[in-house]
Amino acid sequence: MRRREVFAVLGGVVAWPLGARAQQVEKIARIGWLTAQQPASLTPYVDAFRAALQELGLIEGRNLVIVFRYGNDEIDRVPQLAAELTQIPVDLIVAQGAAVSVISTLGLSIPVVYVFSGDPVSAGFATSLAEPKGNMTGLSFMAPDLNGKRLEILRELIPDLRRVAVVANPEHPGEHLERSYS
Repeated sequence: MRRREVFAVLGGVVAWPLGARAQQVEKIARIGWLTAQQPASLTPYVDAFRAALQELGLIEGRNLVIVFRYGNDEIDRVPQLAAELTQIPVDLIVAQGAAVSVISTLGLSIPVVYVFSGDPVSAGFATSLAEPKGNMTGLSFMAPDLNGKRLEILRELIPDLRRVAVVANPEHPGEHLERSYS
């Protein structure tokens, strides 16, 4: 063998175990999913969540573990479930629905990403939509800016429409925003 061939073979033999070791120590992401709801009510959302993570290269059983905690419609269970997730530990908690308000009061050290139907500013989770507070960030499904357009479309569909009622929960953060655009 020529000298270059020898070094090429040796280099491959030496590099192979290093590469194999690097693959073995790949970090497994641990995400906690926390909600006060029941599992069956969220199946389509969990499926979409898993699919989006898979598109990002995070695959359960390979480099991802998702630890689910459901309150089964008992909001009082959320602090205990959050404590369980911190003990596991998880790298991140994804909080959903009514559990978000409870989690915001717990002072968790783990980052929290929330999915919330109310206004995060009115709820106290954020200073503004651009400035989350503490270790919490997330998204809101509330879109009061679209209410004017929604009414416009409704008037096009029902030209004789004269009155529209807005049914809202006065305890829902941001409810006043929903009514102000109607």
